[in-house]
Amino acid sequence: MQAERLATARLADDPITAERVEAALRPHWIADFVAPPPAAVEQPFDAEVAVVRDTPPADARRNLADGLDGRLPGALDRDDLGARIAELLTWIWRTAIEPDWPRRRRLLEADVLARTRQLSLGGWQAALDRMRGGMRWLGGGRLQINAYDCPPRDISGAQLLFVPNTLGRGW
Repeated sequence: MQAERLATARLADDPITAERVEAALRPHWIADFVAPPPAAVEQPFDAEVAVVRDTPPADARRNLADGLDGRLPGALDRDDLGARIAELLTWIWRTAIEPDWPRRRRLLEADVLARTRQLSLGGWQAALDRMRGGMRWLGGGRLQINAYDCPPRDISGAQLLFVPNTLGRGW
């Protein structure tokens, strides 16, 4: 893909941002500040990426360290983590996503409608079927998110938000 080649070249030209991306997008984890939950009301892209840009430096460092077993490399102990990631996200949006956004948006809206229908007809088990490998409804208010051997986490009182994507694979 052309966009993927451009992104690889861009990161090669900016090793500090490349290291941030590597730290933020671990194989089975993503730093919270890189992909904050969307607002309840649709926002323009610039407003959404501003949340990343405005992440307090200590929070961004802590998020990255969480995915690196608590150890933040010296090169990432900086105050511009949010700004640099926001700049890269903006570049990705403008280069790879925005030109194709109308088609992607139609796909996302169709997926939401189809899953809403599945939920109304067959409950959570039907709605979650094939949403993501390893995800399944266990019944009794329990949801298995993946097949990793991790202990259960109590999320009582938390809100569950599914965010569709058009990448063909989950985060």
